[in-house]
Amino acid sequence: MHATCRPAACLLVLLAVGCGPVRATSVIGDAEAAIARARAADGERFAPYQTIAAELYLEKAREQRGRAQYGAAEDLAKESLRFARDAVERAGEQRSRGGAAPAPASPATVTRPPPAPEQPAPRNQ
Repeated sequence: MHATCRPAACLLVLLAVGCGPVRATSVIGDAEAAIARARAADGERFAPYQTIAAELYLEKAREQRGRAQYGAAEDLAKESLRFARDAVERAGEQRSRGGAAPAPASPATVTRPPPAPEQPAPRNQ
């Protein structure tokens, strides 16, 4: 009986070790598909915040998976998936309303404030 339990225990250990990468990769794949749907729904135009957030979370999830941080990768991919689904939903709502997309934001420019006015030197009294 002892000899038959050992291979089964080894198999269970191997499956448990393999679950992290498999689950993380699966959720990352789901997030990739959801982001593709968000882009197809014009999410970058109608739901830019959610679409960009989904892309950034996905990028970070891939990075964590590459570092063998499978739990973190799975959590980040789930957030990506949530944002991508929100983007699809918002884009669909905007389309059904017939609303125009918000005007694209102009690129941010950094300007320096004007110099402070010259102050007269304090008088010694």
